[in-house]
Amino acid sequence: MENNVNNHVEDKNTLYFEKLRYNNNSLSYKLGLGALVCSITAMFLALNTLDPSNALTIIAILGNILILLIGFLCCEKVKTYKINYSYIMLGLGGVCAARIFWFPLKSIIYWNKFVSDLGGSASKCYKSDYSASATKYANELGASVLGKFVADGSDATGEYGHISTAGFLVANGNVRGIVMIILLAAAATMFILSALICIKKSKDLNGYLESINAKH
Repeated sequence: MENNVNNHVEDKNTLYFEKLRYNNNSLSYKLGLGALVCSITAMFLALNTLDPSNALTIIAILGNILILLIGFLCCEKVKTYKINYSYIMLGLGGVCAARIFWFPLKSIIYWNKFVSDLGGSASKCYKSDYSASATKYANELGASVLGKFVADGSDATGEYGHISTAGFLVANGNVRGIVMIILLAAAATMFILSALICIKKSKDLNGYLESINAKH
């Protein structure tokens, strides 16, 4: 009875190792691609929220292109159990985690400063206050955020600036910042999981192949 159980366990282990031997590491590959999609989406949202003419934004664009190229290369390599590229992917996960403290926080901080200058309400404010605040934060917040403000048609004098309900949520820097945080956290998590899975499977496969070679 005990021998039958041991044989069954051994057969299951052998099946697992043989699958590693002849199948690609598709899980790490898919997680890596998912991380890239989240990272790129966060980048476009950041560029759409903050002023794209800022020098730091240009650096961010180049950095994201580098992440895309390196990340895609790592995805292709971890698919075939190249363990060294797993460590690079761990680094990409760390970079995505660090990026949470850059653009998302800038979006939230400058949006709240902007709203504070309007008297605490972005949905209805004096047009003169809006113009002054928009000019003040024009180098921080992009037109997709500031441009959501329009003259209130119900006021014949054009005294007020106003955002529609739908436009306000889309333009809200807090909402955009939170979405960026979620996307970057997801990217970091998927990069790290992809790397850890590849490291484990690579070590399992290498150990199995070494045991086969030792028998011969």
